Amino acid sequence: MAQSTPITEPFAVLDIFATEMARADRLPCGLIRFTLVAEQISCHDGSIERAVVARIVMPAAVMPEARRLSIEAEMQGPELFAGCEGVAH
Repeated sequence: MAQSTPITEPFAVLDIFATEMARADRLPCGLIRFTLVAEQISCHDGSIERAVVARIVMPAAVMPEARRLSIEAEMQGPELFAGCEGVAH
């Protein structure tokens, strides 16, 4: 997408916490689907389980930009993680 196209948020979009990206599946028409999961305690037996919390479908063509943005975000510095010792990063 062109960077000059404005980003709008006409309604609240929730953040979703995930502890890992479990899968990346190639779909028809040049798309990729990412499956994100979060570790949680099972309400059935108390064991640790990995629950699917989101699936994101994106054009494969935007992956280079997604990688670049991820690297930039990671390089913002470890001070952003201060106080987050119990959270996987």
